[in-house]
Amino acid sequence: LNGDIQIAVLRFFTAVPAHATFGIVMGYFAGIAKFSTPSTTYLLRGLLASILLHGTYDFALFSNDLIMILMGGLGSLILGIIL
Repeated sequence: LNGDIQIAVLRFFTAVPAHATFGIVMGYFAGIAKFSTPSTTYLLRGLLASILLHGTYDFALFSNDLIMILMGGLGSLILGIIL
């Protein structure tokens, strides 16, 4: 709410796809857990992978350093898409 239109456009192209990707990663592991007998390990892997990706994304954006934003923010988004 404190930003201008540039912040809104940046968040549109980074935050929305990033959060969708983090949810997909967690859902992927939840789907594997549904058909596995030790399901808790896959559920924990999905939760931890999503937490790690989201934490990297947030840390990079809050650093206010352009290199860190590109490496951490977009890097975690790309890693989530690859996973």
